[in-house]
Amino acid sequence: MKRSNCRTDIRDGHVNEENERLRLRKEKFSSKARAAILNDPLKDRALLSRMSGNHEGIQELQQNEDSREEFWKTIMLKYEQDPGSDLISHGLRKIREVIVSIFQSHLSDERFLNFTLEVSTTSLDYYLDKGDISNIFICLEFVLYTLRPVMEYKHHLDEFSACYALYVSHVDNNIEKSLRLSTEYLKDTEYYQTCNNLSMIYCTRCYPPSKWFKIVSELLHGSLLRRFIMALPSFELMKESTLALVSKCYNQIPLIFLENGWFAGMFNNIEDTVSRTWDIETKPSGNRVVIFKKRRS
Repeated sequence: MKRSNCRTDIRDGHVNEENERLRLRKEKFSSKARAAILNDPLKDRALLSRMSGNHEGIQELQQNEDSREEFWKTIMLKYEQDPGSDLISHGLRKIREVIVSIFQSHLSDERFLNFTLEVSTTSLDYYLDKGDISNIFICLEFVLYTLRPVMEYKHHLDEFSACYALYVSHVDNNIEKSLRLSTEYLKDTEYYQTCNNLSMIYCTRCYPPSKWFKIVSELLHGSLLRRFIMALPSFELMKESTLALVSKCYNQIPLIFLENGWFAGMFNNIEDTVSRTWDIETKPSGNRVVIFKKRRS
């Protein structure tokens, strides 16, 4: 009898455990859990660009300044804790769409404009780290044509304008538009000559490419403009075309001169890249020399 009770207790224990799992599973999909997801704007996948009707969470962000700022804090916390999360990209897009939808009704709201600039700057930083060129362009275009005209201190946005002008020349290959933008927005700034020189060299090849790398190397480390240029596909293209040019102009060249004289130290791991195609010899002096082609004896 005692053994029977023992088996019954064990069986009842398994049944209770299974019932508990079922209860938790149901609770996971209960109305309360669904509401918790919908009430978290970062997890809620709704976007204005995909909506055909009203959405309570979106409307709350549009109508309530505190809700927008709280949502922004949530994005920044996720960015800090889990920078690889796709929720960050979703959150940035959602808050920017909300901002655009109410922008015209907040033109005189300095707090809102400053918040918009913070969102735009952080979004650009994020997409620069990701190398996401299309979203980089969207952010720059918004700042230049929507935000800049209504900001009281426009010079704060000069670097954004410089990036946009360089995007036009280095991605669209439109030198005329780039120079026109530079003249319109950067004429009296520190970026005017820099942008014009970089655009002219890149689009017309009228100067040695070493001058292009020299200009980029002199930009402030960590600055938006330097990071922007280095994130563009044209940065890698310039490295490739310059290396091809040097290989045709020289039989051999000291590696240190190639690295600093031609690329101004902007070509990381240059030895690894060069050695895949050409031999590198170590001379008795200890100098490393790239052999593009053997000299005739």
